[in-house]
Formats: sequence, structure tokens, C-alpha cells
Amino acid sequence: MTLVEKGNYYTFSVYGLHFQTYFGSDYTDKRVMWERYLNGEYKLGISSIKIEKNKIYLLAVFKFPKENRELNPELIAEASLSLEVPIVLRFQSKRYEIGTKEDFLYRRVAIQHARSRIQRSLKYCRAKNGMKRQKQRLHAFAEKEQNYVNNKLHLYSKMLVDMCVKLNAGTLVLEQQEEKEEYAKVDQFLLRNWSYHGLKEKIRYKAEQAGIKVISE
Repeated sequence: MTLVEKGNYYTFSVYGLHFQTYFGSDYTDKRVMWERYLNGEYKLGISSIKIEKNKIYLLAVFKFPKENRELNPELIAEASLSLEVPIVLRFQSKRYEIGTKEDFLYRRVAIQHARSRIQRSLKYCRAKNGMKRQKQRLHAFAEKEQNYVNNKLHLYSKMLVDMCVKLNAGTLVLEQQEEKEEYAKVDQFLLRNWSYHGLKEKIRYKAEQAGIKVISE
């Protein structure tokens, strides 16, 4: 792999394919992971290729050792996931809320409504160029929603795991999660807007790296 640093990003080639790193607007974590890979602290895991709009994306996955923390497995934190409050954490007699309905759901629905307006406008669009622009906007709003949700789930899961570490809780129980997921499957609004699976997977991954055992009830 040939690597060249250019200001805030890197360019490199893999098997004749040319790539450029993209860390996003909030690139602190991504840049740190990338530079630790370059320093040999992290290893490149099984990654994937994504082809979109005539561009090839390398979705890199990094492998790194678990952090050595001596958390107490007998100290149990309980977390409840919902649309009303993304995460409610209970530990002993204390209650912590992570995220709000306004912060997660309302913003997401606002993006959906904007996308729906564009979809409706396509019915009355006759010009070829106008149709193309509207479809581009439609795709942009779909990506905007996906990125917004992904960033929020990343933030919420990180805040939860960080809180468990701060409390020295070595066990995290996701309360009534299986029951809630079954209910969400028959509620179209919940199924569309409550990203419980993505949030749960992010929690599991981050908890495992921190040495926390996750139990889903």
C-alpha cells in the first residue's frame, strides 16, 4: 500500500485502486483510529468495498485489543431503550437519561417530511433536468437521515458505555429488550423510526471493548 499524507487527509492505493480518506465533519475518533493503524497499534480487519455513483469506497474495519479495565461484574447497570428517551440507565438508586425524544425522533421525522415533499413534487416535474435534480435531492435526504441516525446511535452508545465504566459496572442488562422488539415489529411507526437493532449492536460492540458483559432480557 502506497500512502501519502496531504494536509488533513491521506491518499493511498490498494491493488491499483486509489482511495482518499474521509473523516467527516467530526473526524477526531476516525482520525485517531486511522493514525493508530498507521503506527501499528491497530490492525486492519475484514473490510468491504462499496460502489456508489461511479465511486469505490473502502469501508475499513480496524481490530484492536480490549482495554484492560478491572470492572466489577457484580455491579450491575440496567438500561432501557425506547423512542421516548433513547436510553435510560439505572444504577443502584440513581437514574440517568441519555438523549431526548426531541433530539432523536423529531429531527429524524423532520428529515423524512422534507423527503416526502420532494417525492410528491416529482409527480408534477416534467423537465428532464428538473426531475434529475429532484431525484438527487431525494437521495441526499435519504443519506442525511441515515447519517444523522448513525451518528446519534454512536453518540448514545458511547455515552452509555462511558457511564458504566465511570460507575465501575462490569455487567449491563438491557431491560425487556426482546419484548419491546417484538412489539416494534407490528407497529409501523416504531419499526420505521426506532433503530433499536443498530443501537443494541453498537452498545454490545463498545461494551465488549470496555470489558463489560451485556445481557439482553
